[in-house]
Amino acid sequence: SLDRIPALREQTIRYGRVSPVEFSFHHPNGDVRTIKVDQHVVLNEDGSLRHIEGLVEDITARKKVELAVLESRERYRNLVEDLGDNFVAFIVSPDGICDYLSPGIGTVYGLTAEEAIGMSIYEIAAWNEDSRMLLAESFEKMLSEGRVTGLELSFKRTDCSIATVVVNSHAAYNDDGTVQHIEGLAEDITSRKATERAALENSLRYKNL
Repeated sequence: SLDRIPALREQTIRYGRVSPVEFSFHHPNGDVRTIKVDQHVVLNEDGSLRHIEGLVEDITARKKVELAVLESRERYRNLVEDLGDNFVAFIVSPDGICDYLSPGIGTVYGLTAEEAIGMSIYEIAAWNEDSRMLLAESFEKMLSEGRVTGLELSFKRTDCSIATVVVNSHAAYNDDGTVQHIEGLAEDITSRKATERAALENSLRYKNL
């Protein structure tokens, strides 16, 4: 609360500068506002205090956005934690960095969430060349159009087997219309693709009889 301001003043005088401090208070219109105060002392030539100067910034809108993002991510986590081992829910930043990955990442990609967070989407798997190019094109489409569905990508697992995932994702936006993050779901369809190939091969053999 604003009751902390006198203590902040004393700290500023004592140390010359303090790290920016945030205060929340009730505005006369009933809203709760948050401000950030950054201040330092200005001294006379003899070293005595002349005055304190600084900057007060209203960060109410920013704090609301941060809170909304945290709440959204928490709800998202609660929904996806029990999806199953063949699914990976994800949140990716606009520059392609993984911000969140559900526990299925271990089964699908062979990584822990802790290892994968902070990695680029291009580093998270050993994509084959066609899939890497398709991923890059689709990511640009996502940023411009806001949605990509049915994207099939293949990669080599650590045991050298080939896996395939299908990805559906969409963009989440800030109030100013810029992309805040991309969220979606990747499903491991490796077994399904193998079944489809086997069925096709059986069908072809049957026709050739």
